[in-house]
Amino acid sequence: MRTLDGRIGSMPVSTLTPLAAAAFADPEVKAKAESAQPIGRLGEPHEIAEMTAWLLSDASSFAIGSAFYVDGGVTRGLIVRPGQRLIAIN
Repeated sequence: MRTLDGRIGSMPVSTLTPLAAAAFADPEVKAKAESAQPIGRLGEPHEIAEMTAWLLSDASSFAIGSAFYVDGGVTRGLIVRPGQRLIAIN
């Protein structure tokens, strides 16, 4: 394992965590959340954990100052242009 000088942050909004289990117990809420995901399903905690493990490993030693999105493709439709705010595209 390597020491990280930066920070790793995650907001698993569409991930089936124990904290989200109550909200996603409602089939209608879960179906709506899944339909909003380009991949068509919610994320699993192990998918976030695997990226985190890779970032903490020596295998990611050249990934400095990078942003990795483990979000089922949600950010694929976002473009940031100089001087503009995030805009969504379809």
